[in-house]
Amino acid sequence: MALLPRDPAIFYHTLPDRHFDFRLDTGGGELRICDRLTGHLVHGVKGTDAAACNYIGAALAQIGKWKALEAMHHPQSNIPRSDFDFGVQLMDENGNWQDCTGHDITIDLTDSRSEIPFRIKLNNTSQVEYHVALYHLAPNFTISKQTPDTDASVLRNGKPLALLCNPPGDFLTFMLTEDDVNEETEIFKLVYSLFPFSDYFVEEAQELERSVVTLDSSKSRGIGGAKKGFRKDWDAQTLRIRIVRNGTKVEKGKSFDNGMLSIGTQSGFRAKVTVTPARNNAKGLNPAQELQSMFESAEFSFLPVAPPSRGLPANTVVEFTGLENEASLEKHPLEIQVRQPLEDNESVMAETMQNGIVLPLGFLEPDAGGNHRMFIHHAPGEPDERRAAGKSPVRALWFCLLKVVFRRDKEIFRLRHLEFPEGAPEYSKEKTSDRIGQSDKILLVIHGIIGNTKSLSANLGSLLESGRYDCILTFDYENLNTSIEEIAEKLKERLLANGISPHRKVDILAHSMGGLVSRYMIESLGGDVLAGRLIMAGTPNAGSAFGNVEDVRKWTVRVLTLACNYGKQFLGAWGPFLEIVNKGLATAGFLTKTLGQMDTGSDFLKGLHGHARDITTRYYLLAGDSSKYKLEAADMGLFEKIELAVGSVLYWKTPNDIAVSVKSIMDVPEKYLERSVETGAHHLNYFDYNSSIKLLKEMMD
Repeated sequence: MALLPRDPAIFYHTLPDRHFDFRLDTGGGELRICDRLTGHLVHGVKGTDAAACNYIGAALAQIGKWKALEAMHHPQSNIPRSDFDFGVQLMDENGNWQDCTGHDITIDLTDSRSEIPFRIKLNNTSQVEYHVALYHLAPNFTISKQTPDTDASVLRNGKPLALLCNPPGDFLTFMLTEDDVNEETEIFKLVYSLFPFSDYFVEEAQELERSVVTLDSSKSRGIGGAKKGFRKDWDAQTLRIRIVRNGTKVEKGKSFDNGMLSIGTQSGFRAKVTVTPARNNAKGLNPAQELQSMFESAEFSFLPVAPPSRGLPANTVVEFTGLENEASLEKHPLEIQVRQPLEDNESVMAETMQNGIVLPLGFLEPDAGGNHRMFIHHAPGEPDERRAAGKSPVRALWFCLLKVVFRRDKEIFRLRHLEFPEGAPEYSKEKTSDRIGQSDKILLVIHGIIGNTKSLSANLGSLLESGRYDCILTFDYENLNTSIEEIAEKLKERLLANGISPHRKVDILAHSMGGLVSRYMIESLGGDVLAGRLIMAGTPNAGSAFGNVEDVRKWTVRVLTLACNYGKQFLGAWGPFLEIVNKGLATAGFLTKTLGQMDTGSDFLKGLHGHARDITTRYYLLAGDSSKYKLEAADMGLFEKIELAVGSVLYWKTPNDIAVSVKSIMDVPEKYLERSVETGAHHLNYFDYNSSIKLLKEMMD
């Protein structure tokens, strides 16, 4: 660190919990600049001595100035953006120039048009005289000025400038020069002011290729100079042109196959498919960048969808353009096959983003050949205005394959207790039986088919502070391939082994399937002598939509949409769910024990309702009706978008919490029931939403 040169464009630190744009690796006798999220090489140099450090420092400074110029703007500027007619024109097949709308443009290259002629349009539409500079920011982090003067040029109404990118009587073209590169982004940055300003961005700079160079063969020329600030008012506009290689046509009889990913259809659906990286140097053009940033942690990564190529960023985005006949997929789905291994603790979802919503399209299932496949019955394409180029927008869709990695506890059934240091729940290291022996008022929290007890308990610390309870226990269990009866038996065993008895009872707070586990222990195993009250939130007492494979797919996608948008803490717990459900879907009708037991009309539910013996435990029910859900203003739009994107898949026009119907939640024997309440909530926020938390705490009084 001490050898690295200082520059105002760079901030170095070694703290892993702080934000950074690039990582500097020093292993193997090299200095390598790597992308923060993907880890892919940006540029590097052999050696770690002072000369190598100076070189890599200059490269970082160059990247820093490139990034600073890309982001440059003046939010308090009073200069109307409409004073400038700034954009790009493309030449069509007939040699005519067509205006592109907007400043974010996507250009699809085809076999017949592998180069697209362009020119930059820059005019002053006002009567004010402006001082301007136009810069080209290349993908290799070089900056070149396109306006003719050394510093700012004067732009007047009716007097356009002779831009270097618009050679007289000729034109430049957008193209992809390397066969294994499917996407690049070219940026043009317009900076303007009411007063003259000096150019401090551009000096001759080294092209930063994705390779490790040696100092003997490279010339470090740097970029920079002292910053000479603007005077008075100024602002900037950014024109981004994303160049994409238009891919393989997919239709009945024609498929896409790159050796790692294949896509085919037996319907009337048609589209062109290409694969691209989620991240490049430019901001904001590919929404997959935002999706990748949302899931930045050790548990999540994006599955490559193309074989690796000479150190280039991995292609992790599948793009469809020119979608036609999407409705035909309802009966004959799009089939996607991925030929790469997954570990037992890894599951994969296909996800896209639309209108700011993370939208799962489905999940990979193992097939008989040892690969994985996914069926898409609904391709939510939308008009892509960025691809219009003066014509009607084409319909487009993209998705990434998000891999979820989950951890397995050595002990599957665990009874523990919580502490709340600094307000956040943590599993205590103290022996649970000792804490129970010191407590008179005990609450037991049990999760359902999703989530975990720690995430459910995040807002329960006040129950200890107020003295309502002396101890909060949690019970975690294997929730898919073990029968509800066995889980209930394990729960009773652990309660008795740790000191719970008819003289020291618990109140149980259970979410979803956890309520069925609790009911079986209480009603069938004599566990009512151990529980004073059972509070159930979103429990499918009359079952849920698990009757067949397609219902499980729909239910899973629907609830995963909520999980993706309302907190990643749920997704980690969904790893086991996805893994076992996927394996179940790949077999002949087998949906795992617990899913089958929660199916409406299952033998388990018939048995539970068939012998309603007298018990001492009192039941409290909380049922969410998503149609009554009242969120804070900042979140309401998000929930409405989710409902619009996912639709009422399983409970059309029937009150439900998105995962379970209200009618099912309320279906318990009347003689057990102390209180039941409907509230505006959905299946994943019973323990987060203020009104439902208030109701739950009232039930504990």
